[in-house]
Amino acid sequence: MGERIVGFGHAALRLCFDRGFAQPSARTERTNPIRFYATALRGNGLLRSLGDRLRLALCIRHGLGPGTADACGSLCVLYSSLTPGRALLLAVPQEDCWLLNMKVFTLETSLWLPQPVEDVFAFFADAANLESLTPPWLHFKILTPLPIELAAGTLIDYRLRYRGFPLQWRTEILVWEPPRRFVDCQIKGPYRRWVHEHRFVEQDGGTLAIDRVEYALLGGAFTNALFVGRDLERIFAYRRQRMLEIFGGTAEE
Repeated sequence: MGERIVGFGHAALRLCFDRGFAQPSARTERTNPIRFYATALRGNGLLRSLGDRLRLALCIRHGLGPGTADACGSLCVLYSSLTPGRALLLAVPQEDCWLLNMKVFTLETSLWLPQPVEDVFAFFADAANLESLTPPWLHFKILTPLPIELAAGTLIDYRLRYRGFPLQWRTEILVWEPPRRFVDCQIKGPYRRWVHEHRFVEQDGGTLAIDRVEYALLGGAFTNALFVGRDLERIFAYRRQRMLEIFGGTAEE
């Protein structure tokens, strides 16, 4: 086990432990010493590899501290057996994405629909309906054979074209809680991180459909400001209009 741990970037984390957490001199050290040492290591150029950063993110996520390097090593062996995208989603919540030099953006929308929550959720539970909510200019096509039974762990493969470039996308359903909520994430595709939460809330005799997307991409804020942010707004505006056409209601509601 020890050799496998070293191979996954154990040195930087061990250095954190060896420097000790005693007698912290700053409030940030007292509140989260692992986060403090992660910042110091990155500033000194010692936190270079994805493995090092992932290990420290795991420590933060699981509340590990001094004397728990072996436990963290075991976790990292487990995580290293997963795909990189899936490992990052499991290990690193949005507030810790700075460990990976990853700027995370959030997109939120909501729309009231004059239909029962069970009917609205049932529409989204049919993966084939996703194509009807996607703009034609994306040339979106589901590759996984239909019908697809959605549940936690379900994988769905898509193909699309974005600004002329062909893209492959694989989604995993992380959370499935009918008829109130489900969460899907990209485990293969163009984004560094994509987590999409769908919620359905009973309201005023109908359903409030809420979308929240956390995403990160190559180029960070520059790429997002240049075109990605605007394109996502266009995609969700189209989705909103199609939902109104399917379920009724008006844009003002």
